[in-house]
Amino acid sequence: MQRYAYTEGCRRGFVLRYFGDPAARPRCTACDNCLGITVVRDKSAGAKRKTGRGSSTARRAGSTRAASVFPVSADVETALEQSDGILFAALKERRSQIAREEKVPAYIVFSDRTLAEMAGRKPRSLDAMRELRGVGEMKLARYGEKFLAVIRSSKEPEAA
Repeated sequence: MQRYAYTEGCRRGFVLRYFGDPAARPRCTACDNCLGITVVRDKSAGAKRKTGRGSSTARRAGSTRAASVFPVSADVETALEQSDGILFAALKERRSQIAREEKVPAYIVFSDRTLAEMAGRKPRSLDAMRELRGVGEMKLARYGEKFLAVIRSSKEPEAA
């Protein structure tokens, strides 16, 4: 348990290797270590603070960029610049509103990873949104227009 907690590698791979699963890979692109999310001790307050998902102080191993980095698929990484971060925050707010209305956890609506990809790619149509990871037909029909309205209200052009 202690080795798992302190591993700097892929946590999913760690567990799979522990149980002898041959499907273990070096990176899963989904655990906190693969996503580059770390817990940093805030010395001024003596509290722990998470960085990564939405934090402007997130750092990936070997990176000196101050922009938040959100791996969105095995092949694609979207670095959220300041304007994308503002859109990401607006998308998270909309997700929170929907989650409260439907009385479900926010991640049920869309994951942070999906919202990060939306903020980075800025789809302007349902067809473009359909290409994002985490957007299936049911979520597209249920939430697509609500999130497109937030994206369309941003002043940035479509990225891809």
